[in-house]
Amino acid sequence: GHEGRLAQAFAVLVHNLWKRYDNKRQGAPKSNSNKSSSTPLDAPSLTPKSFKEAMGKFNESFAGNEQHDAQELLAFLLSGLSEDLNRIMKKPYIEAPDSDGRPDEELADIWWSNHLQRELSIIEALFTGQYKSSSTCKTCKYESARFEPFAYLQLPLPEDDQITVQCILYPLKDEDDIMKYSVRVRHDGTVNDVLMNLAKM
Repeated sequence: GHEGRLAQAFAVLVHNLWKRYDNKRQGAPKSNSNKSSSTPLDAPSLTPKSFKEAMGKFNESFAGNEQHDAQELLAFLLSGLSEDLNRIMKKPYIEAPDSDGRPDEELADIWWSNHLQRELSIIEALFTGQYKSSSTCKTCKYESARFEPFAYLQLPLPEDDQITVQCILYPLKDEDDIMKYSVRVRHDGTVNDVLMNLAKM
């Protein structure tokens, strides 16, 4: 972990975000037409500069002012907070159990109980789940299942297999207007596909 320093930096950020707004020195705040919101319209903005600098000290990849991946930041933050807030000081060695024909519910409970013997924090309670992975031996057909803990899932973005083609129609008669059309066709499509989609418009 980071000896609690990451948790302290994050606590200061959350406190500054949610602390009560004091408008005594700035006069009465402007009225907010949305009655369900209690935040004044002229509430001061917050620049998380100190938190950004702290993140750069804890992880050099977040130092500087370059653009970074939000998922990598979230993964590092959850992992670091979990370590800083972990109530288990000495983590015991626990062998991962095999399924041995037990039902999934029973096996998942065993895996989760073993996990809590090493990781016990508010981050684990709020953000950690389990996913099942199974493997089958091709020779004896024995199936083994595991219930690994996870705090986030990395999913691939779907690839768009279509492109947009713009077609401009120049009329034979000068008094007619020039028309522009846009159609979607597969990236490996042909001119005939473009004409077919134009005909449907």
